[in-house]
Amino acid sequence: MIEIYGDIRSPDGTVVVMVCRDQATIMQDTGIDINSDSKGFEVVDNDGYPLFQLSVTPYKEWKEQKIGLSPDAPSEMNERIRKVPERLEPSLGNIIGSQLIENDKRMQTETDRIFSGVNEVVQLHYVSRKGSTWWCVTPEGSQQVDTLAGAREWQRRIPLLFKYPGHKYPGVRLNDMR
Repeated sequence: MIEIYGDIRSPDGTVVVMVCRDQATIMQDTGIDINSDSKGFEVVDNDGYPLFQLSVTPYKEWKEQKIGLSPDAPSEMNERIRKVPERLEPSLGNIIGSQLIENDKRMQTETDRIFSGVNEVVQLHYVSRKGSTWWCVTPEGSQQVDTLAGAREWQRRIPLLFKYPGHKYPGVRLNDMR
């Protein structure tokens, strides 16, 4: 069972859900919907996009997801570094390329060491306003943005866990539907 305590807010800062342990209360007339099971809890806005999402994922599945994200979404800096060897003489390019590969292996080894013995990982995705900025925590990473439109764009990158409406499909995950 997942226990959560606190308020969940919409990107404009309005409290839309109050949660205490395993009980969630939707504030009146917000158009918010909730769905959950023993391994996840999700709050979506009236457009069907996640505002808050918590899920417990087996470590092996989480690792496979991370590996799947890496090649498709390399950072701009990594992309620039990887292109450098092409412009250098072959021996220096090979050295830099080898060092990049070795660094990737070291990082993976360190990640495996840190997570050794871990069976499950808690994943948290949300959009939250603090002052005049928003924090957007998505599967693609965390991003600070300065506009509500930017926050909503990041919010749309969070894939839904559950089928909605929650009262009609309680605990039904999208990946479980066949």
